[in-house]
Amino acid sequence: MSNNAERFPGGGPSQGKREYPVERVVGRGFDDEDYEIAREFFRNRFGRQDFVKDLERDKTEEEEKIIAWVNDETNALLELYGVRPLDIPSRNVHVIPEEQWPKREDFTDSAAFYDFGTQAIFYRDNVWRSLFAYRLFHEQLHIKSHQAAQYVEEGGKKKFEEYRSGLTLTSAKRENFSAQFRMVNEAVIEALAVQFWEERIATDERFRAEMEKVKRLRAVLREESAALKTANKLSDEEFEAAAGEICAALQGDGEPELVRFAYSAERAALSMLISKLAEHDRASGAATGEIFGLFVKSVLSGHMVELGRLIDRTFGAGTFKRLGAVSSEKHTKGELLAFVKGLRSQEKNGV
Repeated sequence: MSNNAERFPGGGPSQGKREYPVERVVGRGFDDEDYEIAREFFRNRFGRQDFVKDLERDKTEEEEKIIAWVNDETNALLELYGVRPLDIPSRNVHVIPEEQWPKREDFTDSAAFYDFGTQAIFYRDNVWRSLFAYRLFHEQLHIKSHQAAQYVEEGGKKKFEEYRSGLTLTSAKRENFSAQFRMVNEAVIEALAVQFWEERIATDERFRAEMEKVKRLRAVLREESAALKTANKLSDEEFEAAAGEICAALQGDGEPELVRFAYSAERAALSMLISKLAEHDRASGAATGEIFGLFVKSVLSGHMVELGRLIDRTFGAGTFKRLGAVSSEKHTKGELLAFVKGLRSQEKNGV
């Protein structure tokens, strides 16, 4: 047995659907017996989802149908990129009422999230079914993208921690090593979720009433455009882009809270990066859609070599590694944007 990364047998044969998300275990000193333990551990973790039954509410029939629909849609996307599909059962989606949502700091700003440790999706309840579908699509892509665990021993105890989730890379063996590529990973997944909202949710008859509300919300914003543009120092183009990102409004104690698509700065950085790559590669006929597809394929499959080579070939050796670092938890969205803005192709640098 190798001392390095090993293919995790839990994925099963190369054809057909995966049984559960985690496909690899990385670590030293891992033997055949450990693999059997890991396989059973991740199968059970994915299958046993009764640990929050005191917090979650029962899902409605409509929600069950939305979960099945989003599962089919995300699987179709995986297959489009040559990635084996994975079914996410309803049991792995936990709808938590607002009053039950944990008050911890790491939960406060979350509307939904996928948790690697429990192999579950948690959703903060609200009345918008379109919002449920859109956010569920985002989180299902997280759980269905390439997943790898790291095997570590601390104090004589063996445990599994997250190593890869899409592009995101975390290593418990490196001192002060935060999750590399996290912001880029979120940008790719959210860009796909926004596309799903625009192409599928917004045109679906079951969400028509909510889409009418969204149109009215955007119209009201545009009526107030002069004051809002002045107050927020936005150009006409920037204001229109911001207004077009409104997708719901949640009623709170005071004024309604406007809900926008998430990770706007991260998506802006990704869009800028793709445009620069396409401009440099124009001679080969590469379009922005093709390059975005390469990012998507890297997230879903975990294969980063082709993407890394493209970025390093365009901007110089080591750029891909620096992108991973600047899009980690140690850096801000502003730093990521500044990094991408500062990128110059090797030709423009006179290389």
